[in-house]
Amino acid sequence: MSFLQKYLFNKRLKQLEELLEAYKKERNEDCQTKKTTKTKNGAPIYLVHCPSLEEGQLFGGFIYLLTTKGFDGCLSYTVLRDKEQWIHIDDIHHKILNQGIGTQLLMYIDEISRESNIKRIIAWLSPIDLGSHKERLLHFYMKNGYQIAEGKDPVWTNQGLIATKYL
Repeated sequence: MSFLQKYLFNKRLKQLEELLEAYKKERNEDCQTKKTTKTKNGAPIYLVHCPSLEEGQLFGGFIYLLTTKGFDGCLSYTVLRDKEQWIHIDDIHHKILNQGIGTQLLMYIDEISRESNIKRIIAWLSPIDLGSHKERLLHFYMKNGYQIAEGKDPVWTNQGLIATKYL
């Protein structure tokens, strides 16, 4: 990395830290910054985890994607319990496409799952989501280790495709 690249990276990182502090004050959420990473083009990003805890136990939360332009995405999840605990990915949304951001979000939810001793992650892919970009969405989940099968969403019981990953 050249001197100029290091300088620009550090400058962007400082902007990110300022944005994060402003966000924490504004939202008054219990945010934990655990992951600093980069996009494919080298721009720094933060993945900010805001867990929802009940009696010390994780029951859901958000992972926000913070770039120098502000918050550019989010993954929301719920921890469900029946015979075992598992994570249900409620939604993934991000504005930056083809930069590895979605993969970073999924890798981070894997980390959170392992830390919480959760062995299964499920994402339901609705017919609406699959309508215009089905191949791209299926490829995204499969390249991140998810198995795709037809079925009902375990939360809403709507028919669609389910992406499942066992840890």
